[in-house]
Order: sequence, then structure tokens, then C-alpha cells
Amino acid sequence: MEFASINVEGMNETDVRETIVRPFIHALGYAYGTPNHIRTEYPLRYEKAFLGRKNPSKDPDLRGRADYICEVISHGRWVIEVKRPDQTLGRDDAEQAHTYAAHPEVAALFYLLTNGREFRLYRTSRPAEPVLVWGLAETVETFSVIRNIIGPAAIKKRAQIDTVDTKTPLAEGIKSRVRIVGGYLTYSEHHSSKPDVDAALARVAGMRASIIGREVIRTEWGLLRAEVELVRANDIFDQLNRAAGFESFVFECADEFVSVDRERPSIFQSITGGQVHAGTVIGGLPGVPTFSLPFGLDVLAYTEAVGFVEEDKFKGTFNIAYDFRVQNVAGAPAMARQAAAIFEGNRLTTVGEFELVFV
Repeated sequence: MEFASINVEGMNETDVRETIVRPFIHALGYAYGTPNHIRTEYPLRYEKAFLGRKNPSKDPDLRGRADYICEVISHGRWVIEVKRPDQTLGRDDAEQAHTYAAHPEVAALFYLLTNGREFRLYRTSRPAEPVLVWGLAETVETFSVIRNIIGPAAIKKRAQIDTVDTKTPLAEGIKSRVRIVGGYLTYSEHHSSKPDVDAALARVAGMRASIIGREVIRTEWGLLRAEVELVRANDIFDQLNRAAGFESFVFECADEFVSVDRERPSIFQSITGGQVHAGTVIGGLPGVPTFSLPFGLDVLAYTEAVGFVEEDKFKGTFNIAYDFRVQNVAGAPAMARQAAAIFEGNRLTTVGEFELVFV
């Protein structure tokens, strides 16, 4: 809607409500009878003590009606108080709107005061100054900012942020459960107990993988548990991990809290097992042609991540030790047995650094 083209001259308060405010509310995403509900002229009764009246023994109870209450059901709400266009918005009007918003039956996060010409948005907990002021003609260009404060998605998100977490925190200043939203790990070095393999692995040192998600929680037994999902780099270890079904890694730590001290880091450990089937294509080692695995492999990966929390990041070092067991190679052709010797009895390790971001 083109709010800038509306002429408020001659409008009364009802005209402002129906011509300007209601379309504005609908544009934000609120509608009567939906999860983003609108209540109009909602009656409220105010006790003297609640209002902080100067003389409660003589001053009468007050009754009022909030012009609009916009609410995201079970998450939060905000209030609109409308005045006629020829009325200059003053302190008394702002206090009236705040009274509606702060009432226990409403408990609004924000309140909006408008005469159709000017809009003043206040945070109920900080009523001294509006957080945003705009004119009717500026509504469209300011709309994305407005929606980011009082749109349904913003109210729902704010309610989730403001939720009191009464469970044991993961660390000082950190909630009892956090989502992992990013990060990386760098494979600094690869090592093999077989010199020829070790030489080939040295050429792929320094590769990086991205951490893309999952979470950190406290289990019912009090252990710290982290589930980490990666976008894998293109080297042989990641190919084997993917082929073995290691789509994510689950780590546990016996510490009561995640360390925030780099001198005393927390130790998270993971043991993950899987199978790589015969016929899996393996490549990516410099100097080694891509080949089809002529046998199956049982893969066991033991991972230890040692780190600490700093500025909403968990960072540190990791060490992965791989154990391979070749399946059904007895009686296989000589070339297959020769390839099996690369894995059988070979101790492969990867070490590096990591950093994950959580919210």
C-alpha cells in the first residue's frame, strides 16, 4: 500500500484506525483469528495501586481500552494507541499508551503511538524515548526496519531469546543447549605408519572442512554432548568417512562445564565405526591414481577434540586415529592383496585445529 499518498486532512481517530493503522497491521502480517492475532478496543481495568496514583484512597479506579493489541499467540504482543491527526503527540499520550502496554493482562513488548501523521514506537521496558520515529510518508522505506522489530517473526524470535533457561548451563554465560551454526577444521598433518603412504599424505596437509551445524547439550547423565556436522574437504580421509556413513560426529565430555580457560581445556571424545563397501571409488592423493576399492573395509575412527570457549566460539585442536580392517581379502588376486596391505596394520592419524560458532 502507498501510505505516502494518503491525505489525513479532515480525518478523525476512527478514520486513522481504518484507513492507515489497520492496513499497516495487515501489511506486517497480522490478521484477526490467526496465530498472528489482532484484538481491537480491548477493555482493561486498572487498580489504583498498579497505576501508582498520587492518592489511592481518593482517586477512582480507571478503565481503558487499548485501540489495538497485536499478538503472536503464546509468544508476545504489542499495543497501538491511535489519536486524531490534528492532535499533537505529547507526553500524556505516550504515558497512556505505556499504561496499556505495561498492564499485567497485556504485558506488551512494545507500544506504538500514532496520530496518522507521525509514528512513535517505544519499548515497554524503556519508555523514556522511542526506539523508532517515522512519518506517514516514510512508512514504506522504513517498513523493513519496522517489521524487523514488531513483525510476527521478530516477536517470536524475541520471545525465544528472552526465555529464561533454568537448566544447568553448559558454561558460565552459555545456555543449557546451544546450536552450532558454523566454523571450520583444518587438517594440519596426516601421518601413516607406512613410509610410502606417509609421503603421499604429506602432500594434502592443510586442507580445510566447514562445520555447518548440529548442537551441544547436557545429557540426562550430566555429560556434555556435541554433535557436529561437516561439509567435507576433498581428501582420502573424508572420502572414507563419507563412504563409511560418518555424516556427523558425536562427542562426549565428562567435565561438568565446558572450559572457558585455554590453560585448562575440555576434552571431547568420539568413537565412530562404519563400513566401506567393495567397489567404492577412492581418489584425491597426489601421485596416486583414482581406484575402485577391491575389498570391503571396517573403519573405526577415534577422535579427541581439546578446546575452550572464547567469545561464543569453541576452539582448539583435534586428533583422529583411524583403524582399518580389510574384509575377505584371503584368496583375492595378488593386486587386491597388495592394495589391502596399504590399510591392514596401518596406523593413520590426522591432527589439526578447529573453531565452531554457536548461538
